Amino acid sequence: PYFEEGYQGAIRVVQAQKQAIAKTDENFYAPFPGQRLDSDVMHLAGRLRAAKAKGNLQSLKVDPELLKRKEEFDELLENMPEHLEAFLEETVQKLKGQRVYLCSTWNILYNLARAGLDKGMRKVFAPDSILPVGGRCQWHGSTR
Repeated sequence: PYFEEGYQGAIRVVQAQKQAIAKTDENFYAPFPGQRLDSDVMHLAGRLRAAKAKGNLQSLKVDPELLKRKEEFDELLENMPEHLEAFLEETVQKLKGQRVYLCSTWNILYNLARAGLDKGMRKVFAPDSILPVGGRCQWHGSTR
């Protein structure tokens, strides 16, 4: 449950999984169908964040067209909870009881699971469903 297209490694993996596992568009579900996670916008977001942290945001020169794309991306991210909620409702309605392969980063999977649990959803998909998790996790505490 993330972007369907993009050049980042995590998104390229989605495309490979779509071809190898889903096989068809009808078997593939994404909360942002056809939306591309734009590398240029992600790079700009990092530059803006770094410039802001250093206090020299005003001196940063940015292509106006790229800035417009970033503003559109920011709006999409701002509305991400609603997109993920709709994605959850759609997939539960269409795939309830079926075996699914649901791959994303741990934070998105956690938020989907939390939203489902908050709605009283339990054991929605078949017990032999597969949920590989990616992303950076930090463990604070005992190693036992």
